[in-house]
Amino acid sequence: MASLYISHDLALVAKVADRVCVLEKGRIVEQADTQSLFSAPQNSYTRKLISAVPNPQQRLVQDAAGSQPLLTLDALTIDYGQQGFVDRLLKREANTTRAANAVSLTVHQGEILGVVGESGSGKSSLGKAITGLVPFSGELDFCGYALQGRAQMDKEYRRRVQMIFQHPDASLNPRMTIGEIIARPLRLYGLPPGETEAQAVARLLEEVRLPAEFATRYPHALSGGQKQRVAIARAFANPPDLVICDEITAALDVSVQATIIELLLELRRRYGTAYLFITHDLNLIRQIAHRVAVMYRGDVWKCCRREYERAGAASLYPRTA
Repeated sequence: MASLYISHDLALVAKVADRVCVLEKGRIVEQADTQSLFSAPQNSYTRKLISAVPNPQQRLVQDAAGSQPLLTLDALTIDYGQQGFVDRLLKREANTTRAANAVSLTVHQGEILGVVGESGSGKSSLGKAITGLVPFSGELDFCGYALQGRAQMDKEYRRRVQMIFQHPDASLNPRMTIGEIIARPLRLYGLPPGETEAQAVARLLEEVRLPAEFATRYPHALSGGQKQRVAIARAFANPPDLVICDEITAALDVSVQATIIELLLELRRRYGTAYLFITHDLNLIRQIAHRVAVMYRGDVWKCCRREYERAGAASLYPRTA
């Protein structure tokens, strides 16, 4: 059986494809057998794509994380399919699935903590529990305040802990303009001193390297990378202490991924924000994370960066160009 495999994942393409075609703006700019294309690309766009692949030997974050704990999870457990009213009435057990099993970990101020693991290991569920999107048991300590459930996550906590989702098409309201989307947290949590709403929206768009006139557009008029920048602007409308990044570069090509990561690191330098970075991209994690937590079937193993590299997390991408 022949396969036409469409992908942003250059590592996988290099492993499985016999030939590769590179598309730019609706045109095939280069096609060749896999070995030739990755070892000696002829087109400038192809070279740009390959050079944008994360190089695990090149650290993008040189500073150290803070030593003060920002967020501490103590035996945090997440179950889906909890026993409902009918189950209790009929005295039957609910069919539950455990997404996180007594997870305990700490994120320090200004730290980038990478969370990796196979699909279904509980990474996204962990991020959603921290932001109060799914119920959990156990304890969550944020800056010295203990929280035992979603009901205790007040307005101030939700302002200080933000989440950027994997698919901006699902997280941006298609009926709202970009300006309305970014303005919503400003209305919820307050405007910066001395700025009107329109001025704050224009500034936030410029901070994520989008033109201020994008405020009048709707999400469908933007590219995937531009929509993810809008999601980042919304998360930083009131600069948070912690941002959970849930596979935010998975749907983007490697050149756009590189600009998104560069933007996140710039915002971190500006505001001192910590990141809980959920991803499958081990090379990217080796570039930016201070520490790494590995999840498997709801459990977490923690390791420092040096131990992670010693464990044999070798580069997944061919660095032949």
